[in-house]
Amino acid sequence: MPLLPGEILNKRYRIVSLLGSGQYGATYRVFDIETQQEVSVKEYLDPSVETQKRFREEARRLSGLDHPQLPKVVDHFALENTGQYLVSHYVGGVDLQQLLDQYGPLPSDIIIGYLQEVCRPLAYLHDRKMMHLDIKPANIRVTPAGDVFLVDSGLMGLGIRPHEGGFGSPE
Repeated sequence: MPLLPGEILNKRYRIVSLLGSGQYGATYRVFDIETQQEVSVKEYLDPSVETQKRFREEARRLSGLDHPQLPKVVDHFALENTGQYLVSHYVGGVDLQQLLDQYGPLPSDIIIGYLQEVCRPLAYLHDRKMMHLDIKPANIRVTPAGDVFLVDSGLMGLGIRPHEGGFGSPE
């Protein structure tokens, strides 16, 4: 069951709204009571010991990333018998999927510009022997100022992962 607006998570994060949900959990727009800033919280609902171990490893790896077009991971935690939570800076604006749903196919010069911008954080990840495994229009966000971000790094094999096995290899 999704968290409701107004609920306090981990005695620190007040739920503002549900941004999206999927097979593994949900993503929320949240107000950080401690820092007085908006953040996003990605919730993973598998409380198994193995998933918690993988979550901690992935969260540490994501916390070490620092690129202006990737949301900065600022916290991660697990709640017993519930799941794991990854906290990152909130990126306002719209995603490309919303634009496509509202306007239909966009002019190629606009799309090419957005995709060229997304190549910067992808190159950053590639330089660190990592890759983002969930690139889709819903994970490319455009801020009101026109900045382009690659969001939803995901975890549990769905997001940024090392690619020791070669580029494109999920494990």
